[in-house]
Amino acid sequence: MKISRLPLLLLFVVLSCEREQAVQTPPEDPLVAKIAVRVLSPGAVPYNNEELTIDFSYDHQNKLIRRTGGFLPISGSTGYNYGPFTKLLGTSLAYTGNKVVVENFSTSTEFTVPKNTRNLTLNPHQQIETREISNANVYLFKRETYIYKGGKLDEIETTFPNMPYDPTDPNDYIYSFSENFFFNSAGNLIRTEYVELQDGVPSPHYKRVRLFENFDNSYNPFKRFTLLDEYFYRSISKNNFRTYREILTQNGTSTASVQEWEFNYDSAGNIIIN
Repeated sequence: MKISRLPLLLLFVVLSCEREQAVQTPPEDPLVAKIAVRVLSPGAVPYNNEELTIDFSYDHQNKLIRRTGGFLPISGSTGYNYGPFTKLLGTSLAYTGNKVVVENFSTSTEFTVPKNTRNLTLNPHQQIETREISNANVYLFKRETYIYKGGKLDEIETTFPNMPYDPTDPNDYIYSFSENFFFNSAGNLIRTEYVELQDGVPSPHYKRVRLFENFDNSYNPFKRFTLLDEYFYRSISKNNFRTYREILTQNGTSTASVQEWEFNYDSAGNIIIN
């Protein structure tokens, strides 16, 4: 009898150690309260931005409910990519069951910003299942459907349910888009291919290839921000890309662009965000 109890005792010890280790392991997606503007937008504003931060708030379930701080929209004719930074605008997230309403807001009495309302539905894993975006032009109402394989995002299908379509017209077709996602063995998003579809068939008129390169070995502080447009592509990787390349092809003509970041890291090799 003593011998038969030994495996159970060993199993109990092993499980106890595993539980203790799990408690002591820091989460991969910590609650980030603020990020310095200079981290992702160095030199974005024509003055010292060392103390400028974007702030994040969470509810009692650690769900993101508010992003505060951002750049005012500005015309490209000014020569700047960004307008002035202000804490008077941001993004709110309101949850009802598995539904989330994401909207831009302004608390200023001097300017307003478009709400750009996004209605999201989440799956049981709290990943985006569908995303709907209204438009003043009812025909441009957009619905995105997110498809996952093995827990990772595999494709986003974009359709326009209100777009007129005449199946009797040989020159008409169902207009949609598809973006496919590719990850490396480390769990980092390395490439997406966004193409226009005509009746479900890729069209030569439009294709956007996004390339994410030069990853670090740090944890990813943006993982909780998947529901925010500006952090979406960063949030779904294990680590942080430092080079972004884009190849846009329209009607047979291709243009390429590149953007790079130089992050600061602490002695443990983790990215410094404040």
